[in-house]
Amino acid sequence: MALVIFDYDGVLADTLDDLIRFGQEACNQLGVYHVVTKNDLSNLEVMSFSTYGRACEVPENLLDEFVKISLNLFAEKESPPAIFDGLSEVIKHLSSKHKIAIVTTNSSKNVRAFLTNHGLESLIHAVYGVDTPGSKAQKISMREAFWKNERCL
Repeated sequence: MALVIFDYDGVLADTLDDLIRFGQEACNQLGVYHVVTKNDLSNLEVMSFSTYGRACEVPENLLDEFVKISLNLFAEKESPPAIFDGLSEVIKHLSSKHKIAIVTTNSSKNVRAFLTNHGLESLIHAVYGVDTPGSKAQKISMREAFWKNERCL
């Protein structure tokens, strides 16, 4: 049995259109005059809502608010994003022999809503979102905790 770790945004969930729309809405609410495009995301070396905000020219003193607004917009969305074609089957197949975790810069709450919507919540062992302390790299390096913990959903 192995541990398989997935990212969420752009890997499991097709969130590109939402990210662009919510990034623009967050900029508008904060009075940041920037037209958000796909390039703001595609040029990121590390995807986090903070680095995304910087790419959208959000001043440092408003980054925390940009992150908060963006995550809230995801949470308030009427339906979770679509799952990429074929990934439900991949998750189902992998979960029959392996533990699966998700490490993301999105909120655990948003990821759980997505998993529930797509009937996958019982197949995922743990979700570590932006609400879990540490960087993505730190969360991934905690992989021993995945083995020791019961389900972390």
